[in-house]
Amino acid sequence: MSATVQLFRRSLLAFAAATGTVALLIAVIVIPGVSADTFPGGTPEQAVPAFWGLAATATVTGLLLVLMAVPTRVRRFLAKSVLGLATVSILLIALRPNDAAMAYWGPGPAMRGVSLVAFACAGVSLIVATAVLSTAFLLPRAVAGDL
Repeated sequence: MSATVQLFRRSLLAFAAATGTVALLIAVIVIPGVSADTFPGGTPEQAVPAFWGLAATATVTGLLLVLMAVPTRVRRFLAKSVLGLATVSILLIALRPNDAAMAYWGPGPAMRGVSLVAFACAGVSLIVATAVLSTAFLLPRAVAGDL
């Protein structure tokens, strides 16, 4: 079974939407929860800028995936390279909230909601990273001349 150019583009747009959703969840739920952390050992003044950086990275990666879905003329190798870099970026997006979620699970029930959302963001990012990498390997030949 061969992947079509239309399926390829729709997949990239879906992956970009999922990555954008992760950025939105981090900005709307995780960051306010972390800034309100009252745990004695917590350091929200260090964690909040790190989460903003994570949200910005997710946004830029999502925009990169959208740009890859727009019809342009680039070589197949360049398209695979960009998708590979996007995969690495999304994997890093997955690892950072996973680590934070484990750290925020310990202080107690006050931070459990933030921790669960961070775990969900990490899970979605892992799924998207796997799918983007698979898409890079299934890149249709027709895309090489059209992408």
